Amino acid sequence: MIDYLVDVDLTTMTGVVELGDDRWAVKVKYEVCPHCSGHGQTTNPAIDGNGISQEQFDDDPEFERDYHSGAYDIECTTCRAQRVVAVPITSLPRDKEMEDAMYSWMREEHVYQQECEAERRAGA
Repeated sequence: MIDYLVDVDLTTMTGVVELGDDRWAVKVKYEVCPHCSGHGQTTNPAIDGNGISQEQFDDDPEFERDYHSGAYDIECTTCRAQRVVAVPITSLPRDKEMEDAMYSWMREEHVYQQECEAERRAGA
């Protein structure tokens, strides 16, 4: 589940958004897990957390074959292999304060996710 979404009840599709000391009840929906892209598993960060170069694959073709076959995959830590995560329905803010807090957090989260993706692409 997303960090700021706590106390999710999937039978009623509701949850509590917690931003700092403030808490709001919200409706939630399912979205494809952003970490594993809906596969339910990812490569163990101990294997490729620092990046893998083509040279490593060239030096050990068996490692490359195992890597691409999923031999080093682990359960996704974000969705716990469920392939989806509950997220708040942001188009239905309860009040202006909540709306402002959520959109501010979402902007910060978006920037953070972009930075993480850029680091992954750079091999970090």
